Amino acid sequence: MSETTKPATPCIVIGTSDGCTRCVELRRIATVIGRRSDADVQIDDARVASYHAEIRRMASGRWAIKNLQSRHRTCLNGQPIKHHILADGDELTIASVKVVFRDPTGASGERGSRTVYADAVSDTAAAGETILMSRPANQVHDRSWHEHGWESQPVTIGEPSGSGPRYAPPAVCEPSGYGAGTDGPTSSPMAVLARLLRYKFTIAVVFVLLAGMSTGAIWTQVVPLYMATAKIRVQPIIPRLVFNTEGNGTIPFYESFRNTQVEILLSPKVLQRAMESPEVQETGWGRVQASLPGGTAGQLRRLLAAIEATPQTTSEIIDVSMTSINGQDAAKILTAVLNAYIVFIRESSIRVNDTLYQKLVEEYESLRREIEGRERTAWRLRQELATVDANDLLSQKRVRLDDLEARLEETELELAMAQWQRRQLEALAAGQADRAEAGPSTQPADLMDYALDEEWRRLSRDLETARQQAGDAAGQFGQNHPTMVELRSRVALGERLLKDRESQLDHARLLGVERELGTAEGPGEGFVSLETIKQKIVLLELRKKILTEHIRGQSQTLNQTLNSAELLAKETEAIGVRHDLYRRVQARLDEMEMEAKAPGAIDIVAWPQEPTVPSKDRRVKLTGVAVVGSLFIAFGAAMLRVRLATTVEGADEVTLASPTPFLGQIPMLRRADGPPEASPAVAECIRKIRTGLLYRLGTRRGSAIAVTSAGKAVGKTTLSIMLAKSLASCGKRVLLVDVDVRNPSMSQKFDLQERIGLIDLLEGRQRDQDVIVQSEAPRLSLLASGVPTGENPAELLANGAFSKLLHRWRDEYDVILLDTTPVLPVADARIVAGHADGTVMTVREGLCQREEVLESLACLSGTGAKLLGLVYIGSRGGRYYGHRYSNRPYSYSPAEGRSPEVPSEIVL
Repeated sequence: MSETTKPATPCIVIGTSDGCTRCVELRRIATVIGRRSDADVQIDDARVASYHAEIRRMASGRWAIKNLQSRHRTCLNGQPIKHHILADGDELTIASVKVVFRDPTGASGERGSRTVYADAVSDTAAAGETILMSRPANQVHDRSWHEHGWESQPVTIGEPSGSGPRYAPPAVCEPSGYGAGTDGPTSSPMAVLARLLRYKFTIAVVFVLLAGMSTGAIWTQVVPLYMATAKIRVQPIIPRLVFNTEGNGTIPFYESFRNTQVEILLSPKVLQRAMESPEVQETGWGRVQASLPGGTAGQLRRLLAAIEATPQTTSEIIDVSMTSINGQDAAKILTAVLNAYIVFIRESSIRVNDTLYQKLVEEYESLRREIEGRERTAWRLRQELATVDANDLLSQKRVRLDDLEARLEETELELAMAQWQRRQLEALAAGQADRAEAGPSTQPADLMDYALDEEWRRLSRDLETARQQAGDAAGQFGQNHPTMVELRSRVALGERLLKDRESQLDHARLLGVERELGTAEGPGEGFVSLETIKQKIVLLELRKKILTEHIRGQSQTLNQTLNSAELLAKETEAIGVRHDLYRRVQARLDEMEMEAKAPGAIDIVAWPQEPTVPSKDRRVKLTGVAVVGSLFIAFGAAMLRVRLATTVEGADEVTLASPTPFLGQIPMLRRADGPPEASPAVAECIRKIRTGLLYRLGTRRGSAIAVTSAGKAVGKTTLSIMLAKSLASCGKRVLLVDVDVRNPSMSQKFDLQERIGLIDLLEGRQRDQDVIVQSEAPRLSLLASGVPTGENPAELLANGAFSKLLHRWRDEYDVILLDTTPVLPVADARIVAGHADGTVMTVREGLCQREEVLESLACLSGTGAKLLGLVYIGSRGGRYYGHRYSNRPYSYSPAEGRSPEVPSEIVL
């Protein structure tokens, strides 16, 4: 850092990106430091907030600094603060920028404990100093004054008032980097996306597999549907030719009539006739349906589900459609259904007319033969019956007799049930539980009449049919023929189903008898005493006797009335029709023959045509959903790999987990690209790391820097060599020492592994001029590790000899770089870091374990070592430098310094 002439007023010295300083005098009562252009002191650094901190003069004449709630805090000696009363020579860190306070007037006095740290409970202190918190009206930052929460009342600054000790972070708790030369990592959305794209192969494989399989399944399994349509017209008026009959004219309840036509069209009779037509059976749909289980009933259900008929609300049209995977099949099937519907309607009309005609002729012939002589007896029969309507009287007597018979039958059933209950109760009373349990199975013979059950009759018919087919086939095929085996299995299946149905009927009747007996398990439900049953039997027998006698009398009366009524009916039917009936019947037949030639009220307006475009094709939409879903799953798989990864995959993973300064990052290169120092991008990264180190070390001469890592094969030796060459190239006298006695990588790179070195100096066998060699690079000296002896290297480093060597080297060299062992395997690195002025931690992407790096930082902190920063090896992709110099842009081409997408091997 260059020297600056001390001003006569208080000022702050700010470090710049080129390693120099600039001095800003504090001439105002309050000075705001921030990144925005309207700040009193502008610092162009990404980590500095818009309004980061404010320096203000107090009533006592001293100066105080306050942090304005910035993300990257204001630190004093590595400790985040809220307020601090400044003293001459205080070194502060505003984000990543170093600021030194100078007060040549002497008003600031000596340094003292007058600081409120970031974790303090209150803002008051014991010193009794007061900061002026009332801002003058003529200042330009009134809005930011309120935005950052400055109080309007004086606040006392001093020791925290809490009962616990003041916050004292470890030595590693320092701000992230120094100077503009350090590009700190951030956890932005683009950084997260970059992490995911490290697993782009996983994303691609998962996406291609899922998208390919799902798309193939969609286009092979999802079949588009074709719809054939037709239109049926149902006229509200049936046309006539000559006569007005009940069969023509306006149709009553037209809406109901049209809806009835829809039901007829979709009825099983019409659909069954259409399915049996050769046109439907020859289609692909018909062949597939014939092979499916369910038989004819299943085919009817599937055909009904495929056909839809909907009447239009504002016209006479019924829209009919058929949906199928084949458009030609849909048109043929719908045509067959319409033809079957038209034939069914015509046959129904003809059948009704023929039935009516035959009834008219029979009635006429019967009345003509019987009308003679019956008129004379009609009056006599009416007198005997004492009524004009004999049928009404006969119906009343029949109803009465049926009612008596029903009551008698009910009484007999109740009597039988009561007698059975009595036997059961008597058996239970006598302790015969087995007979009581077997009682319900001995049921009357009429209850076992299975023929009354429709399902039993159907199963019986199916069994007889199967037996008949088996008997007919026995003469054509042998017993072992597949047809005979199938027929015998059908007969066995029919017998088993029939027996199961009989068992179900027996069980149902058994349950009915048990309910009559009253075997309910609940208390008080169905309980009948023996005495009650006996009394009930006496009453039922008496009622049966009375009903039997009454029925006998009513039957005799009914027979007599029936004979008279039959005679009267014949006479009544013949009266008045003998001479008139022939003419009326003949006229009616003429009308029917004439009106049968009139056009019908139902016709097909539009017959179905083969559709060429699918009516429902979800494949494109499902493919889009599958592609998007596969992409989300692929990124989810990459995110899972990121979450489960234990290695360091980004510099922010360490810097965000631990407050470690970040010095810079170095891209990985292929071995085929040559040595890393030959890459301009790597050289620029080393220069940035060098700038940060020099800024942190200050102007002190003979600084010892230890370069270490958490584990082996990270690249610390190559970093030490490149950093040593870079420091030597900028005019520094550099001594590069190989302290890794166990694995002397630096000595091997310079072909010094068999040469005397550090071990000989530690044991006192050699002098510096005998072991230190000059490298090809100017101002760069090398010290090999030496040939190991029997003594433990850690003991040689810890016995005090190494500290004396460093003290001697500080007078001869500007920078001493110590290439040490990894931190975790052995204690050498911790011992060396304790003697050095600072330590640089090397972390390599994809190799270093996250937990090991954090543990290494904690170990160094525990030994009291000062962490100068962290260097991350493995930044991917080239950097473009768009800064201008002398009105001419310069940049590194993407080919230079750009690491491959999947680096095969790093030259470190």
